Amino acid sequence: MIACLCRRGALALLLIVLCESAAASVRVVIDGLRGAALRNSLEQATSLYGYRERPISEAQVRRLFEHAPDELRRALEPYGYYRPEITSELSRDGEQWVATFNVRVIASARVETMDFRFDGVSLDAEGQCRFGADAAPVLERDPDVANLREQQATGAIPSATDGPGSDPSAADAGNDQDVVADDDPNGDGDGDGNGDGEPRSPRNRLAALAGLERDDPERCRLLQQLVTGFELQPGDRLIHSRYESGKAAAQAAIEGRGYLLARLETSRVDVTVADDRADIQLHWRTGPRFRMGETQFDGAQFGDDFMQRFVEHESGAFYDSDELLKLQRRLIDADYFGFVSVSPQLRQARDGVVPILVHVAPAPRNVYTGGISVGTDSGFGVRGGMQRRWVNTRGHRANIEAEVSQRLTAAAANYEIFRPGPDQRSLNFGLTHRREETNTSESETTSLFAMESRRWRGWQRDLGLRALYGDFTIAEERGNSTLLFAESRLTRRWSNDDLFPTRGYSLQLEARGGSEAVLSDTDFVQLHGQFRWIQPLGERQRLYMNAIAGTTWVDDFHALPPPLRFFAGGDQTIRGYSYQALGPTVNRCGFDAEDPERCDDFVIGGKHLAVLSAEFERDILPQWSIAGFVDSGNAFSDTSSFRAATGVGLGVRWRSPVGLVRVDLGHGLDDDGKTISLHLVIGPYL
Repeated sequence: MIACLCRRGALALLLIVLCESAAASVRVVIDGLRGAALRNSLEQATSLYGYRERPISEAQVRRLFEHAPDELRRALEPYGYYRPEITSELSRDGEQWVATFNVRVIASARVETMDFRFDGVSLDAEGQCRFGADAAPVLERDPDVANLREQQATGAIPSATDGPGSDPSAADAGNDQDVVADDDPNGDGDGDGNGDGEPRSPRNRLAALAGLERDDPERCRLLQQLVTGFELQPGDRLIHSRYESGKAAAQAAIEGRGYLLARLETSRVDVTVADDRADIQLHWRTGPRFRMGETQFDGAQFGDDFMQRFVEHESGAFYDSDELLKLQRRLIDADYFGFVSVSPQLRQARDGVVPILVHVAPAPRNVYTGGISVGTDSGFGVRGGMQRRWVNTRGHRANIEAEVSQRLTAAAANYEIFRPGPDQRSLNFGLTHRREETNTSESETTSLFAMESRRWRGWQRDLGLRALYGDFTIAEERGNSTLLFAESRLTRRWSNDDLFPTRGYSLQLEARGGSEAVLSDTDFVQLHGQFRWIQPLGERQRLYMNAIAGTTWVDDFHALPPPLRFFAGGDQTIRGYSYQALGPTVNRCGFDAEDPERCDDFVIGGKHLAVLSAEFERDILPQWSIAGFVDSGNAFSDTSSFRAATGVGLGVRWRSPVGLVRVDLGHGLDDDGKTISLHLVIGPYL
């Protein structure tokens, strides 16, 4: 008996081993399609894909193999392919099954028509608005409509004309497949979107009617914008993800214009497979247009009077999500708060007016910075600073910073009185001290300044007064200067990304001037401008342009310290030459005690400056790119002596966690030494 049981157990064990040896994993192969992402998506859509790393029996693999073509067809539909031709083959490669599917997409479903409507507003074939016939029946039955019709008859309100396609269900006839359908999503039949099954009150019907009739021109413009801005356009392949994202963006745009109770009543995509045709229907009931009420703040460290200065929209204006986003951006940019949330309080809305609630949380009051500074012009060094984000409950700010490097020692202190408002005005009072050494000059200057800054007609405008005192040595000659001058600056900047822009521009214009009649050693007027521009050339290439120009009218040029003279050469002007190595020169002899007869040329700076640069950049890795550049120009004192110096070179760009790092090797074509200069800059281009 025991021997029999042993034989039966051994036989069962043998059968289990044989079955396990017969089972194998499966590999799915998709051929005939371009794009690795699409092929991977199709592979994962098959049930066979789940057995790529676990055993599957022959019977099971054949059963799943038979269903795989249908799974692939369904997986291709979201990409707009409704009539694929699929051939398949199942083979064995050692201990692994190989399921190969050759997919051929003959054509794709393309958008033919786009039927976008609001209740009471539709578009004709030319994109012009038609009003009236598509209005909701519940409004037509409202007793107050009779009065409205009387006003239309007398001409007080324009008469409505019937729009095309007033029967949405007519589009369903003859279609092979209803891809998306969503009518009365609550299923309660009352059409108000709240799911209670109760008809709207007369008060709500009147509010909706007033919003409908008064805002028809606005809703017409909005409807036209939704159609032209939708992600899918006639002729485009029907990609379901683009349709869904476009629908969500349209809903957000409608709500963002104040129709906070808008709901999508009809959402359909009718696909005629035989004709590779897709017809989109999106019908909204917008409801009344809300207005913005009082803006309330919660969690701020300042009083309400100060916080209300950030609010630029008027209470009672139509709700506009863009205005709320601008308010949020202003609060974030003010740098007082670590958290900002702006939201409408729909539950507290009364008579079509919705209050706005702003939640904020203070940022850390003190900010300390420190680190290593690296720059070809200034050399290696260290820098540090401290910022007091708010000094008092009126929002005043203060900061100090200092840098000590090989060729530059600088310190600055600033006190700012910030005045939130439409122009974002601030008053700045400060002190700076700067000591700088170059190959041909040394300077040590101290300045006091008072500056008013504000937004002005799309520009950032700075106006102020500066007192500057300094000692300097240029071309082995010592000088001293005291200047009191007015200065102004206009700055305009736009880019698609603050840290790593691929498209954008910046323009800065400066003017300053002083007079001997007002505590200055000389009369002078100086103008300076710089324009930078980034233009993409495809997805991976960009063109950078940089133009700098400056001019000075001065009675005594030698009374100007180096910071008010123009030099060229270095990271910011002409690469391939050392910092401030270009400009007008004078010849000096006897400056070397060990060689009294030695003579040399010293750069003393010029009255004018002209520089033009072009740079081509191409991405080679996700965070790396290479660049080639040409810089040309010079500083000069009269046009007859102008001689352009040109630098060329190659560089590497790294989009690092701390910002853009630019490393360039430049060669000056007019440099007799034929040397190669290294240039290192950390920070954005604009």
